[in-house]
Amino acid sequence: MKMLKKKIVYILWAATSAYWILVLTSYIFYGVAEGHVLTATVWNMAFIVVFLISDRLFDMLTVKTKALAKKKNNIALRALNWYLDSASFKSGIYFFYIGITVCSAIMAADPEFIPQLAEMSDFFLSVRYGILLLIAVDKFMEQIFKDIKKYHEEGDDNHAIPKE
Repeated sequence: MKMLKKKIVYILWAATSAYWILVLTSYIFYGVAEGHVLTATVWNMAFIVVFLISDRLFDMLTVKTKALAKKKNNIALRALNWYLDSASFKSGIYFFYIGITVCSAIMAADPEFIPQLAEMSDFFLSVRYGILLLIAVDKFMEQIFKDIKKYHEEGDDNHAIPKE
């Protein structure tokens, strides 16, 4: 039962993150790009890369703060750990793009099914292919970090990655 509750909390946390990502991408489209699809698409692509890099940095920060929180019994560190240990940015952005993919599919199948979606067609166009970039960049970063870890463990001096 405790595990089920934790999963529900993670899903709610990811849904909340997805909502704020919707707010941010809407602001990018309507505020920054002023409805220009190409400009919004470029900004959204940059946003995806920044989110994935910050997610990786937060993962590293979580490991360091957990170790520090064990040494020092500090309430602020424990609160920071709780926040960092919740659903990641990546979970939220994937959740967001699941919703975007569903809405885009509904629009493609029957634009009049949900009239409010038809009114947002340019917005959906600006974020529609973000899922492809998200998956590609996520997998690329995962592979790079896996390669770096592998070369550090093997002690391969033929690569330009310095050992720490």
